Formats: sequence, structure tokens, C-alpha cells
Amino acid sequence: MQPTRSKYASTLTPEQVAGIRAAPLPTRHADLARQFNVTPTTIARIRRGQTWSNDHVEVRVKVPSAAVPGLERRAKEAGVTPADLLASSAMQIASKRGR
Repeated sequence: MQPTRSKYASTLTPEQVAGIRAAPLPTRHADLARQFNVTPTTIARIRRGQTWSNDHVEVRVKVPSAAVPGLERRAKEAGVTPADLLASSAMQIASKRGR
């Protein structure tokens, strides 16, 4: 006997989770759930950090040596490490592509 799949059965990618988290807060859970083929409860749990809380995306970036001083300056101005600044930029790009 074949196992049946729920109409909501879906495997989310880290990029989709980033898109869910990046969605403006007035966006209804039900609307996002339809978009990603999951339950509204799944959306709520992702937004509250109850699921996908240990997720991470490893990003490896080769930064040209000429760009390092500018990256370090911008990170210092933002009060973060250069790695955090790059990770934040990567997540913004991923969430834009996921929409």
C-alpha cells in the first residue's frame, strides 16, 4: 500500500524559509501557506522560530583584495563583522529570488 501525502506535503528550502521570514508582517499566514504549499501553522512556527530555528546557510564568497577595505569600513559603520555583513546581503538576495 502506497503512503498517502497530505495536500500540504512540501519540503521547504532554506531560501524559501528566508522568504517566509522576510515577508512583511501584515502578510497573512494563510496566503504564505498557499504560496509555499504548507499549512498556516507551519508558517507561524517558522516566523516564531519554533521550526527551522537551527537552520543556516553556508555562504562562501571570494572577496577581491581591493574590496576588503571598503567591506571592513561598511561593516564597522554598521556595527557588525564583515562576515555578518556578507551573510545579510546573501540572505536579502536569496529572499528576493524566492518571491
